[in-house]
Parts: sequence; C-alpha cells; structure tokens
Amino acid sequence: MRRKKKELLSAGPGNSSYLEYDARIADQAIDWLKNRVAEQNGKPWLLWVSFVCPHPPYIGPQRWFDYYEDRPFPEPPQKKQEDWNSHPALQVMRYLHDQDVPLSDSEIRKMNQAYAASVSNLDENIGKVLNALKELGQEETTNIVYSTDHGESRGSRGLFGKFTMYEESAGIPFIVAGPDFPVGQVSNIPVSLVDLYPTFVRNFNLEPDPDIAGTDLRQLLRDPHDLRYAFSEYHALHFPNAIFMITDGRYKYIHYHRHSPELYDLEQDPNELDNLYGLSEYEETETRLRHALHDLVDPEAVDQKAKAAQAALMESHGGVEAVLARGHFNNSPIPGAQAEFYGGSS
Repeated sequence: MRRKKKELLSAGPGNSSYLEYDARIADQAIDWLKNRVAEQNGKPWLLWVSFVCPHPPYIGPQRWFDYYEDRPFPEPPQKKQEDWNSHPALQVMRYLHDQDVPLSDSEIRKMNQAYAASVSNLDENIGKVLNALKELGQEETTNIVYSTDHGESRGSRGLFGKFTMYEESAGIPFIVAGPDFPVGQVSNIPVSLVDLYPTFVRNFNLEPDPDIAGTDLRQLLRDPHDLRYAFSEYHALHFPNAIFMITDGRYKYIHYHRHSPELYDLEQDPNELDNLYGLSEYEETETRLRHALHDLVDPEAVDQKAKAAQAALMESHGGVEAVLARGHFNNSPIPGAQAEFYGGSS
C-alpha cells in the first residue's frame, strides 16, 4: 500500500526539490538558447525542456498559493463517495493507494490550491523560456510544442494522482505554434505523444522510421483522417492487471484486463459518468473500438509480458522479500538525488 493520504494531507505552500529543479531547468534552457544564438552556425536545432511540476508532493510557492486563496476550482466529477465509480479495478486502486476513505471538502480544496500554485509556477518558468526565445529573435522561425505526460485526478472518483484512463488523467494538453502551424485554430483530431517523433524528425526534413507509430502533426492538419485512434496502456502500481484505452475522439473504450470494460461518449458525457458498455444501441460502436484495440495489441500477451518484466526486475533486486524489507518512497527523486526509503518490513 502506498501512503498517499499522508502526502495529500501535507499539501500546502512552501518549497520542494521539484520546484527548485524546475527553476534550474528554466535557467539552463535560457543559457542554452543564448549560446546557440551566439554560435550563429545556422544549423537547425531542437531543445527539449522537461519540467517535472506540477507533481506530488503537492507543494506550491507561497505567493501562488495565496493567489488561489479565494478562487474557485472546477468541481471534480464523482467527488462524493456515494457517487464514486464502483468498478472493481478502481476499488482495488483506492485501497492500495490509501484513498478508500474520502477526504473532506476542505482537504480537497487545499490540495487543489497547492496544485494550482504549482501549475502557475510552471507557467512562469515556461514564460521565461519563451520570452528568451523572443528576445533572441528566434520566435518567428521556431516551432514550439507544449504537452505533458499525464494529468491529475484532483479527487475525481475519489482518486488523486494519475494512473487511470479517464480524461482528467489520460487527457493531456497539446499546443503547437510556429511557422509551420496555423494560428488560432482548435483541432479535434485525436493525437498522442507518439506523434511527436515523426513531427520532430520531419522538422529536419528527415524520414521517420516507418516501423515506429505516429504521424507528423502538420500532415494531420493538412490531411485529416476520417477516423483516427489514440491509444494508451498501463501496467504499473495499484492495478493487478493491465488497462488499455482507445478513443476515436468522441467515444472511449477502456479495457480492464480480466474485468468488465467501459465505454463513454466524450461529446455527450465529458465527465465520463455514464458507462455505455452493454447497451444495445452502442453495440456497434463498442465492437468497432474493441476490434481497433485488438488490432493494435493483444491484451493477454502484453499483460503477461509486462508481468514477466516486472518479476525479472523484482528478482534483480533480491526478490519480493528483499524489496519489501528495503521500504518504499512516494515520489521519484529529482535527477542526481537519492530516494529516501521508509517503512521497510522484515
């Protein structure tokens, strides 16, 4: 069991190694840009700026925490315990994540306030890098992509963190700007992080490896597909079996391996409150998405492959008993820092 509740109850203003790390990343990115312009070699370049926040621990700078003191936050769907999604996989996750007893409204509010403070701090760091790009005269000739690796549940369905296939966790921001992209447009084409590889490669007039998934975002905007899918899978902590998701942008099919699937209409039900799986009027849609999922992956084979890899990794660290005796940590340390283990057992 992961002691998530203790982490949630400690949410608030302050400083963290994560916030300090992001400040250094922004400074180093700006220095890199300055050096690159000073060289004036005319070669194309790519700079990947990876911030870690917002991320647990839920700590935000005091001034941003104060900024959100009296501001409203979007209500997390199914926040109340009586409204929680009762899917067996989610019940197991709540138990293993120490979230089976709900937080109070004030505790959820404080967590959201700290999280929002961390988001604003991220915005500030991104702004510093973009301002430097503009001041160095690179803005008009540089394509910029902003995205994240996951979202945050914020109390939705009684959950905090990522881990699920619902929009608050699996849905991510995806913003592109620059000379190769249209201005002020919103596209409903389903895309995912795998589309970054061919986008970056073609930016340098190179051909991407055809065996690697993904499509150049510029190509998608020029020639939209009539039907395109975004896919995700999860094999990590809190779920005994794999979870897979596929969406065509409107409908989403969630495959819980060895448990009942879920089907949602994201257009009519953006908060994913009404599971349509098993309803006769959606049988054709469910069948299409299920077949599309199985065309991409064999859930049984991939689940077994992931479990075998996890078992091998566990064995490489001395086996289950040795790992349990070592203890655990809630959050990955920043690069260069050692994890602090606690709660070991014999």
